[in-house]
Amino acid sequence: METMELHRGRLVDHIQLVVADLAASRRFYGALFEVLEIPLGGEKEGAHFWYDELFVSTPDGPEAAGKLTGRHHLAFQAEDRGTVDGF
Repeated sequence: METMELHRGRLVDHIQLVVADLAASRRFYGALFEVLEIPLGGEKEGAHFWYDELFVSTPDGPEAAGKLTGRHHLAFQAEDRGTVDGF
């Protein structure tokens, strides 16, 4: 079986998700990125947060134009199965 190389930040420059429940999204992505050992890039409480190239915001901000993001499928690379199980 061929081993895949980790290329964080190379294929997609960044993505923004506009969510209805910012606090729930912050908890979910916080848990995910803690296991992947990716630190919080920054946040403005109640408005947005980001990790690496993922930006998550409420529909209220000017960057969201008042609309929620539709359905998306995001997959994150993990070094091994133990990391996946850790999440």
